[in-house]
Amino acid sequence: MLKKLGFSAFGLVFLAACAVRGPLSPTAIPAVSRPDPSAALKTAEAGSLLERGGYIHLRRAFELYGEVDGLVRMDFWTAEKFLRTSLLLDVRAKDLGVFNDLYLKTARRLIEAHPDLAPYGPYADIASVLEVKIAGVLDDGSDQDVRSSIVKDLAKWGESFKADAWRDPVLASLVAALRIAFPTSGRDYQDLREAGDRFPKNLFLKFQISSIPPGDLKLWEEIQNADPEYYEVMAARGERALAEKRLLSAEEDLLKAHGAVPESPLLLIRLASIYFALEEYDQSLEFYQKTLRARSEYKEAELGRAISLSCLGRAAEAIPILEALIAKGPALRGECYYWLASNRRELSDLAAAAESIETAKSLLRRSQVFTLSGLIALERSLIDQAEEDLKEAIRINPLDEEAFFNLGKIYAQKMAWNESGLNFMMAGYGYEREEKELEGIAAQIQESSMAEERKAKLLQRKKYQIEKARLTKATAYYNAAAGFYNAGDLTRARVWADKSAFHPFFTAKAKEFLILIDNRK
Repeated sequence: MLKKLGFSAFGLVFLAACAVRGPLSPTAIPAVSRPDPSAALKTAEAGSLLERGGYIHLRRAFELYGEVDGLVRMDFWTAEKFLRTSLLLDVRAKDLGVFNDLYLKTARRLIEAHPDLAPYGPYADIASVLEVKIAGVLDDGSDQDVRSSIVKDLAKWGESFKADAWRDPVLASLVAALRIAFPTSGRDYQDLREAGDRFPKNLFLKFQISSIPPGDLKLWEEIQNADPEYYEVMAARGERALAEKRLLSAEEDLLKAHGAVPESPLLLIRLASIYFALEEYDQSLEFYQKTLRARSEYKEAELGRAISLSCLGRAAEAIPILEALIAKGPALRGECYYWLASNRRELSDLAAAAESIETAKSLLRRSQVFTLSGLIALERSLIDQAEEDLKEAIRINPLDEEAFFNLGKIYAQKMAWNESGLNFMMAGYGYEREEKELEGIAAQIQESSMAEERKAKLLQRKKYQIEKARLTKATAYYNAAAGFYNAGDLTRARVWADKSAFHPFFTAKAKEFLILIDNRK
């Protein structure tokens, strides 16, 4: 009955409509868009990549979700995965030094377009306060520390985030990134490790936990064993090796990471610094230039380019770069004036070099600045100024062997023999340290698996530097002996004359000196 009544009622309405409007014309069946089969395939692939969680996986997943977004209207579940991909990718990109604001913008757009995704808003806020990792000075932007404003929010964010995030490895990863960037207490890291224990198979979260300073080598190994394409492990391990001055290990890992993440200025400038430290200045110049192609305003890379040119003996090319950097703003002005002074000295323009180094001294309190100032003053025959500068260099760095050596020369000119002997003695100790450091680097090179041609070239350079350090050390020892001898301290004179005899150049001289000392007694 109800069914029949309903039908009759509908019929009355229909007939009424016909009565008012007249006969209805036939209409075509509305078109129904057929689902694009490629969208489903792309979505499935993107979901698998999201689960893997490495930077290159997330980057590809982001591309795939973006393609799907252009093909079909995303349902909530796909939009949520796209959002999670965007947030994780933004965090990981910043950690790798990649500049790309599209990831966070996409996350914000998805939250706006899908009201049910609004709870992700605070997690987008987390991503927004994390900064792109850089090495040195990027530009002359504001140096304002955002830490103070962020820390104020952490108290209100903390507990509510923890309650949500500890049920979800993606959210836990975002909280971990925040906590590592802005730790509020000693408890933070323990909380993060507990979160990691909840999701032991989630590699993204495991990597975030492994980033707790100074880095967890064991976790990095576990991640790489689980997924050899987790290149952020190589980047992190390379950074740590670089900090520990294991240059060749750092190079190996950072080159692999750079191969997978060529868009990262951070990886490029790190590699440039390795080649500079190895004194492969052509290579360092190339990588500083690559860094600038990736991020044209990167002042640290521009300075590195100028310094590399300086070390290649191309002072005339370095000077305009340094002057342009100074004109851009205050960042790195002290370093620029120091290298201007060095290059102008190289070109024998001592007056201009002196002017530049005076400015550098007002901006940088570093021993090498005052040592260079002392050397320029010596070359201008300003002995008292040179003495003052070199003494200041030693006050800043009591291990500055070059400053000690040149002070020894000044005191010898002034016939202050005991002071001369003491300064040459300290210089000798310094060159002995330098010799050992160079021998350590040579051993790393010898044991490395680098190409034989490159190895031979680097070893030849280190051999020359080691020999130079040994000769300078022997000279300092011999000069110390002379200073003590002239001061009447024959016991010390014998000790240092004997120490200088190890070098063939001083063997005969030291023997004659020892006879002279014995005869004086």
